[in-house]
Amino acid sequence: MSSSALPKHDKFGCQDNRKDDSWVRRLTICSLAIGLLTLFAWAYSFDLEEITRGQGRVIPTIKAQIVQSLDSRIMTEVNVKEVDTITADQ
Repeated sequence: MSSSALPKHDKFGCQDNRKDDSWVRRLTICSLAIGLLTLFAWAYSFDLEEITRGQGRVIPTIKAQIVQSLDSRIMTEVNVKEVDTITADQ
């Protein structure tokens, strides 16, 4: 039996059943490189037609609302915690 007929094993002893896809990797990298070069060549060859600078203001889409308490008294302390359970008449 020749050594090429035996399955390949990696350095950890696991069997390597993958096909050689190096041409797919090379094709992908070349395609990306050509695409990027084309993009940079296009960007370099065209000029901007108009450049505008100016001051801007933020204009809200709805009217500003004032949030007020229904009770005009000032709260001085809170006697409950987030995890406390309370009843309706406390």
